[in-house]
Amino acid sequence: LNHTEAVELLRDGDAVIGVRYRAADGTMTEARSKVVVNAAGPWVPAISRMAGTEVKLRPAKGIHIVYPHRLSKFAISAESIDGRDLLMVSHGGFTLLGTTDDDFYGDLDSIDVMADEVEYLLQAFERVFPAIRQFRPVRTTAGVRPTLYKWRRYEDELSRRYQIFDHSVDGVGGFVTIAGGKLSMYRLMAEETSDAVCRKLGHQAAGTTATTPLPGSESDMEPAEELARRFGLSALAAIKLQSRHGSRAALVMEDSRYGRMVCRCEPLTEAELAFAARNEQVRSLADAFRRVGLAGGPCAGASCVMRAAEVIGRELGWSSSQRFDAAREFIQESWAGRAPVLSPSGWAQEEMVQGAWRGLLH
Repeated sequence: LNHTEAVELLRDGDAVIGVRYRAADGTMTEARSKVVVNAAGPWVPAISRMAGTEVKLRPAKGIHIVYPHRLSKFAISAESIDGRDLLMVSHGGFTLLGTTDDDFYGDLDSIDVMADEVEYLLQAFERVFPAIRQFRPVRTTAGVRPTLYKWRRYEDELSRRYQIFDHSVDGVGGFVTIAGGKLSMYRLMAEETSDAVCRKLGHQAAGTTATTPLPGSESDMEPAEELARRFGLSALAAIKLQSRHGSRAALVMEDSRYGRMVCRCEPLTEAELAFAARNEQVRSLADAFRRVGLAGGPCAGASCVMRAAEVIGRELGWSSSQRFDAAREFIQESWAGRAPVLSPSGWAQEEMVQGAWRGLLH
């Protein structure tokens, strides 16, 4: 249920029995269940208040600087001016440099990256990687950690542990919250939350999280060069496809558009983009950026956004005007991530791109 907002918890006396939510198209729908799980990340306190209970967090904002290629074959650690440990690591053909860790009191739906946050990271890394400012980043990313509440501790010293709350002890039945933690432990968090729900329902079956392969890891992958040869892809496109889908990569290519590229600087085929729209809840170009790396390369979407809007639009039934609106919205939103790291030459290139898009944006 991507792009769905929970607007109210349904109650029967003191028990939570479901949720009323607003779908992406604005329609209101209700879903009822014996147990409702609040796994809303930094929005956990807001959902808890709907149930008349409280879960306190200490939200912490973090940013990364993203480079479109590997800057090093090794992960590199650096120390910031205030003594925090930072890390530069390559992942999936990109390099991530970060992260900051600051208490956050703003709007969770509007998180801006500040120039001084970028400078804070670059200042630290140029001490151990002196050439860092010679490389051109493509964007920044920002997020808010749902850190468990604790007073007085320095932000970076806050525990990344998680906690499961059964709100029956607060007099609210049928309601469980999982808060805290981090992405690297999500499967354990999910398993223990599921176990808590099963206990409330009286189910005794053992969890299978630890033994169930993730999608795409059920079998060995075929060699990337064979996959590339079979579907007429470049070696890089095949490697990128397998990095996202593993052993299921060939299934994604079972589409007549398998060899047609949407973007070449971040290799992406029409077949994979259409598959994501049909099967992976990609409902916008921003979703496609997160799921399959659309516009994630050096072009920042200048050469592929309209074509991607056409592919996704065909799958989702968008009109011509909706496709233009989707492209316009993506370009305007992605600008916020690029602006904090633009160099003088980068600003000049942005002016050229904005000129090319003038008819679309204005």
